[in-house]
Amino acid sequence: MYALLSYTPGTAVAVAVSENKQTLIEKLRELAKEFVTPRYDNDNELLDCILEDINQAEMYWCDDDEEYPFTLAIEQVDVIKKTHTTMANENIVNFVCFCKDKIIDELPNYEGQQHYACDLGYTLTEDINSNGSFTFSRELAKEYIKEWWEDASDYWEYEKSNFGENYHNPFENPEGYTVAMVIEGVYRLLSQCKFIEENWDEKIELTEENIQTITEQVEELDENEPVF
Repeated sequence: MYALLSYTPGTAVAVAVSENKQTLIEKLRELAKEFVTPRYDNDNELLDCILEDINQAEMYWCDDDEEYPFTLAIEQVDVIKKTHTTMANENIVNFVCFCKDKIIDELPNYEGQQHYACDLGYTLTEDINSNGSFTFSRELAKEYIKEWWEDASDYWEYEKSNFGENYHNPFENPEGYTVAMVIEGVYRLLSQCKFIEENWDEKIELTEENIQTITEQVEELDENEPVF
């Protein structure tokens, strides 16, 4: 019997148990609709999304003689599904910390490149902007909004005031909303850094020294100060 448990960042969990691989794949196709946010045009692309992450999954071959009963696999799956959200909540840092970490983590990836200081925030968040999500889970994105509720409320007003409209409804598209929050949060935090402010309209080279300067200035920002 084949059993596959795919456990990826963002709580994308797909589980299937079957006696043959083809049936397993068909089950995965159905489970993809339930466990993975439908961000693709058709089921095949959605299935490919799961199968591309097969290296983050484990496939077990269970002979009838082995003590790995079907019911045990299902029970283990249920426990994971029920407890993951609680575990995720415990790991959600406050909004400012999240944005600061995003800046600090991304800066080294751009070492040696030149970018306008005023656009650096958007550069550092290109990945989540392109993906449309950093949780890859609608339910987890909702949990972030709950944890960041004050900041999420402030961002709603900020977006409407600065852009004339709200592009994302947090209740209809929590993933898109949290991405927009982080992009603007990173932008706003960087604008408070002396180095960025002094070179706002200039192209800056992200040398090791300049990255260190920006990192230190970001670290000094008050984590309890509202961003928006």
